Amino acid sequence: MPSRTHRVTTKVLLAGILGISLIALNIAELRGQALDHALRIAGEGNGYFLTRITKALFTPTGGLLLQDAVENSLLEFNSKGTFIRRIGREGGGPGEFKGINRVGYLADTLWIQDYQLRRVSWFANGELVRVETVEAEESGLPLLPATFLVNGLMVIILPAGGRIIVDVALRDGTRIEHLGDFHTAPIRRRIPFERDRDGVLNAVNPLADHAISAAAGDGSGIALVERPRPDNPDSAQYTVVAYRDGRRIAKTFPYVPKPLQSYEREKLDGVIDSYHEQIGKIAGWRHSEIEDAFLAAFGDARFAVPVYDALMTAKGDVWLSVSIDENGRIWNVLDANLNEKFRVRFGPEERVLAASEDRVVVLTTDEYNVPSVSVYLINPAGGS
Repeated sequence: MPSRTHRVTTKVLLAGILGISLIALNIAELRGQALDHALRIAGEGNGYFLTRITKALFTPTGGLLLQDAVENSLLEFNSKGTFIRRIGREGGGPGEFKGINRVGYLADTLWIQDYQLRRVSWFANGELVRVETVEAEESGLPLLPATFLVNGLMVIILPAGGRIIVDVALRDGTRIEHLGDFHTAPIRRRIPFERDRDGVLNAVNPLADHAISAAAGDGSGIALVERPRPDNPDSAQYTVVAYRDGRRIAKTFPYVPKPLQSYEREKLDGVIDSYHEQIGKIAGWRHSEIEDAFLAAFGDARFAVPVYDALMTAKGDVWLSVSIDENGRIWNVLDANLNEKFRVRFGPEERVLAASEDRVVVLTTDEYNVPSVSVYLINPAGGS
């Protein structure tokens, strides 16, 4: 199919290949750019089947890695969307995983971090090269890093009361640069219940406003977002810190607080419903008791967090998901100096998994909850 390029004004319709439907992106300031055809990876294909895709990563050869949370593995596709291989599987042996939480590349070597097994596995061309276990004498890895950097360093995140400390360190854990102290919030809390029987609920806070991080997939840098939930309707701010090529940049963004979004309230309601169905009914706890316990433990949030998600590209651009409503998500894209480049809206059923300077990876699910992944290309067109 020949390539077609569309000039961008205030609204652009993107048509993908392989018969995917048109998707509208409301773009305010992306002038002098063009949007090319998209690539779609269907939910099922030759040798693979997508289940619950949670992350995506661009490969050094221009392909795509998709993290499958159900199978605890990664699916690799080439730049044309052809399935190449599955990396890893469920288990505790070499090349197996129980809880993948971070992935990245250093040159052409893939690293996969497993927070449950507390180790990092390294792969080349899909084959296991080595395994480093935290605090194991033979590996010398003192803790699980937030990311490995191209210059042989790593970024470490350590809790310190109600804050987290983020530093750049050598592989042996020696800290060489401080990136900042950031606000955090309880993500888990043990909630005691006393009714027909004593019990403790190990609860997860779906409204936690802890700082979030986003590492570039090629190890070129990391972005951190401090996003405390506001406590008044007048004014608030969030802070973005970016570290790339040995250079730290920080910028604070003021904003007007918005009421708690239905997205967040529905997320809280869903967690409470799940605890009631899976635990509460068995233990004899009413739905209202679990809800009251959650609100007592974590607080009753009145305002929305300013940033829901973050991504960082290999060129240092930082993508921030700054709004979620019934019309979809708005992403604010910053350049490497943390100046705003453009904003883009995705539909309510679309989730952005990864971005680069010229590509965006979007996940959607059909009426049967089968996922598919589309790659949209943003290419310089010159002029305005």
